Amino acid sequence: MKKTLTLGDSGVEHLILKGSPTPGFKTLQVTTEVDGKEYTNLIKIAFSPDKLAPTTPLPKDFTRYWDKCIAKAREVPLEPKFTRRPQYDNAFADVYEVRFENAAKGCYLYGMLAVPKGVCPTDTVATRQYPAVILWPGAGVKAHRGDVNFFPEHGVITLEMGIHGIPVSYDDDIYADLRANALNKYSAILSPDRNRYYYNKVYVGTVKTVDLLCTLPCVDAGRIGCYGGSQGGALSTINAALDARIRCAAISYPALSEIGGYARGRADGWPHLFRVDEVGETEEALLQVADYYDVINFARQIKTCKVLFFLGFNDVVCCPTSTYTAWNALPRENKHKQLVLMQESGHWMHADYQHDRREWLLEQLTK
Repeated sequence: MKKTLTLGDSGVEHLILKGSPTPGFKTLQVTTEVDGKEYTNLIKIAFSPDKLAPTTPLPKDFTRYWDKCIAKAREVPLEPKFTRRPQYDNAFADVYEVRFENAAKGCYLYGMLAVPKGVCPTDTVATRQYPAVILWPGAGVKAHRGDVNFFPEHGVITLEMGIHGIPVSYDDDIYADLRANALNKYSAILSPDRNRYYYNKVYVGTVKTVDLLCTLPCVDAGRIGCYGGSQGGALSTINAALDARIRCAAISYPALSEIGGYARGRADGWPHLFRVDEVGETEEALLQVADYYDVINFARQIKTCKVLFFLGFNDVVCCPTSTYTAWNALPRENKHKQLVLMQESGHWMHADYQHDRREWLLEQLTK
């Protein structure tokens, strides 16, 4: 629903919302022109968002399906390879690029592992074990340089992951070529075959990543967490749902929530797979596949993991209707969940919220 409001000479008008709208968000967008330049801003107003119920159904074999995918992937040995990347070190961390086998032979995952100074991940015996945190990336194709700016200083190992099965240390122009060509719109590579969606190996890879950390003598397997925003928020949710070894997850405005929302009369979040009407005769089949990948159905599985959940009211990429629904999908019996409403934020986090996220993770992993 859109309404246009023309301001009078005084520049002041009153907008009165009448009635009782259904649970969700309404957007007030204001556009003005000054000296020939147009300025636009918006603010969203919530109506009973705690009553937003998912439109995404839970497939009957959801848990069984992912258990089988993970079991199959675990038949492939990790065979990790660590390559020292001293150019990314700082005063507190030594950085290694790591490669390991994921869902099939020759199907790799890459990431940047940052360990406290003097710690070697290939040592077979460790004099000390450290907690570890996984950083899952937002959408895109890009280099990763290691998560070195906070956690290693406090004795926490970090693993900043890529998801595309390519090294994360290439020059930036290579990633630009991949974004424009081979990996252009990778999130839209959906098929009526549920095993062939692009994210299949990515979701399985969240478990194989924890497997890798648990093989390292320097890692305390009982103190592993994860975090990320947007696509990274989605993967943090999925990691926590699929792997009970994840002790805590800081989830920020998760993408891939209510994937089929537009086809079911609800606003969806990125990547907006069903926003276009010309999906064709396979729409229902694609919707059923999307349900296996929807963050909503993974959130439903998180019953004990500690969760800190951020969402921005003014997000236009992962709209708050979808992310608030993901929050609501977390089971009521999970008493270790906290919601942070960023009422002035869009698809980003203010530095203060980033600080709070880091401090919360550090507290959960070190106490």
